[in-house]
Amino acid sequence: MNFCVDIKWHQLMAVTGMVLFAACTKPEPIYEVNPVVVNIQGGTKKALKSDRQFVSGAFADLLKKQMSSAELDETMVCYASFSDKELMRDMVIRDLLRRSTHVPDAASMRADVSKFVRDAYTGFYKREPSDLERWTIEQQIVQDTTLSPAMVYYTFMSAEEYRYF
Repeated sequence: MNFCVDIKWHQLMAVTGMVLFAACTKPEPIYEVNPVVVNIQGGTKKALKSDRQFVSGAFADLLKKQMSSAELDETMVCYASFSDKELMRDMVIRDLLRRSTHVPDAASMRADVSKFVRDAYTGFYKREPSDLERWTIEQQIVQDTTLSPAMVYYTFMSAEEYRYF
């Protein structure tokens, strides 16, 4: 009988200890977060270009003329036959940059960097650059003398924003 009382006493002490320990702990702080809507640059663009629109648009942007139906159809057959669309977009951009005579030379790009950046944004994205975008691209062009206009154009055309209207 004394054994049962001893066990109950230990159980009572253990429960009391747990209650006291739980009561002495500091509660975790609760942080409230306000919902924030994050928009991408050029956030008004919602329509994704089809593959056909992408190819014909890239052709028009770089070669300054419309692609013939036959050439577009031939390009789209190649485009559709390849399963990696990102690689095909990359190949199309590189080929058009190689063929284009409308990409300015490095001397004219560096002569008026602000105009070059503004023209690139309005030409490829159909909008004016924000102050931060303009400043960032201008600084990269000024600081990296190995950067060519074709590299800058490639960057603009490879960006996600170029794939949207």
